[in-house]
Amino acid sequence: MRYLNKTLVALSLALGGVAAVSLALPTSALADKSSERVKAKTEQAMGEYDMMEFEAAKSLLMEAIAIGERNNSKGPELAGAYLNLGIVYFSGLGEEEKASEAFANALGVDGDVKLSVAYSTPEMSELLESARGSLSSAGGDCAITGLEHELVDEAPAGSAPEIRARLGADVDAASVLVYYRGEGQLEFSKAVMKKTGDCEYVGNIPTRAAQGDFVHYYIAALDSSGKEIEHKGTSGSPNIIEVAAATGGSLTSDNDNPLAANGDKDDSLLTPKKGPSVFLSIAAGTGGGYIQGPTEKTGSEVDCCIGPALLHIMPEIGYYLNDQLSLSGAFRLGFPVGANVDGHATVAPAGLLRVRYALSESGEGIQLSGAIGGGVIRNTVTIKDASDSNMDTDTTAMGPVLFGGGVGYGMSLGGPMRLVAEVNALAAINAGIDELGNCPGNGCVRPKTGAQVDANLALLFAF
Repeated sequence: MRYLNKTLVALSLALGGVAAVSLALPTSALADKSSERVKAKTEQAMGEYDMMEFEAAKSLLMEAIAIGERNNSKGPELAGAYLNLGIVYFSGLGEEEKASEAFANALGVDGDVKLSVAYSTPEMSELLESARGSLSSAGGDCAITGLEHELVDEAPAGSAPEIRARLGADVDAASVLVYYRGEGQLEFSKAVMKKTGDCEYVGNIPTRAAQGDFVHYYIAALDSSGKEIEHKGTSGSPNIIEVAAATGGSLTSDNDNPLAANGDKDDSLLTPKKGPSVFLSIAAGTGGGYIQGPTEKTGSEVDCCIGPALLHIMPEIGYYLNDQLSLSGAFRLGFPVGANVDGHATVAPAGLLRVRYALSESGEGIQLSGAIGGGVIRNTVTIKDASDSNMDTDTTAMGPVLFGGGVGYGMSLGGPMRLVAEVNALAAINAGIDELGNCPGNGCVRPKTGAQVDANLALLFAF
């Protein structure tokens, strides 16, 4: 019964640590920084453009646009990202049609947007003004009522089908969405349709949905409370797009859709069809835990229940199962810093199988994780009434069965690199295993039940 009570205390501490950190996450503060991140990526992109690295500039601008659209940052930073994407398409990549589309998107965010002197050319200025005129003329012909939509009945495999609709002035809509469901999917996802004129709305169904034989979709106009007020098709009777087999070529990121909302985006670094599938990371961290005695070398009883574990490293290799879910193996190697008794243990090895779920398909932002594995976690404890102050700190061991969970936050550093901060809680159960190794003697481990909370900072590389 005594061990059962201690086990329950350990589990409570582990779960409580995760819950406390989760409640403390400053989600609103993170959202407030989206405009700064859009601006920073845009500046980085134009630095690449100045170095004639046009593809790199395009990729960074698409990331900036995705961040802005996902966080509804409809300010000058987002307009600038679209405008600079048009510059890259026109002057860098020679794709005038895509440049015109990018300029139109910039004007849709900020109708007064202008080219900077550093990048303006007569041809580019003419293209921007043409886009401005097209939007103006599109907004002058809204003599319609209700919601109008010309059905899309076919699309090539791997494309991002474009969906267009027109909304009359009689419909007081706060947003227009396209709901889509690929073959084999039970639930509909959604993407925002962007207003490009007074009554014209355009959006895309992401590439990943157009991989099977068909795509179901419908359009809905919602009021400010989220209530559907107009629609073309329904979830019970959707419109159907037949997906034709691809005729050649390869899919590229040109089909990225920065208009998708609520995480339903196809420009994620973690999308298996277009992004990396494997990742490597190396983390370093610190922590502490609930411990029990006696200590390993001197056999002293632990008076207090908390012991530090000041340093560990944790290399990890993993595989992305889909946009948001990954499976990985991690090796946690702890170093009982501060232990000073003769012959004290110097390392604490443990292996963990981890599953991680990102709340956003972009791979950035909040992520939750779970872990199970085995090994030893060592904490240090000061021995009371030690005769020698230079030999007054011993170690304790907990394990060998480990399981728990964590919460973290990931942030792209550009290219394949990401920074990940995590707090993980692990419960350690001895499960009736009183000794490991050759006991008695060197290498003998007598693990106890306990709990550990770690704070980690990791650099991740995705391939």
